[in-house]
Amino acid sequence: MTKKIKFHHKVLTKGREIAIVFALILIISTFLPWGQTEVASVTGLKGDGQYVIGIGFLAFGLLFVKKFPKMIAYLLALALLALGAYYFIYRGMVLGAKPWVSLLFLADLIVIAILVLRRRAIFVSLALGINALALGLIDFHVMAKTVENLVGGEIGIGLYLALIASCGIVLGTIVEGCQEQDSKLKKKLFFFDQKD
Repeated sequence: MTKKIKFHHKVLTKGREIAIVFALILIISTFLPWGQTEVASVTGLKGDGQYVIGIGFLAFGLLFVKKFPKMIAYLLALALLALGAYYFIYRGMVLGAKPWVSLLFLADLIVIAILVLRRRAIFVSLALGINALALGLIDFHVMAKTVENLVGGEIGIGLYLALIASCGIVLGTIVEGCQEQDSKLKKKLFFFDQKD
């Protein structure tokens, strides 16, 4: 027996609105300069910005999904774990980021565990926001070291926006997770998704 996918036209919560706006800002930030000198600039589309734009699109799209089937939740958890392990362990620790990277990886693992247990799409967007935040912080650390020795070198507005947007996605998804627990709101939420 197959489950029907329906479009429920209902309301967006404040948390979801916050996360949607910041996911769009995260996407836009990759087109702006992440580092610049007097003669050149580098946009976020070079290097890690390609992952950040993907994270922004995924986080945005998943904000309209409520719950996953068990197998998809497991596959998403494995994919997020692999992405988190690569960025937090290899990029962060091997390439010289600070110890806070380990704390972000721990937060990511907790979110992945919740995802597997609850199968809620909001937790995927939360994990993506945490990944984007860690990625932005690692890039900020690397960019700061790079531009300090260049004439007129400075960190670009795009990287600052990416960090702010990542924090906004995390904040919005946490607020949304709390709002989903409100029984009065639960039946009125706006989703493109399987019915519970």
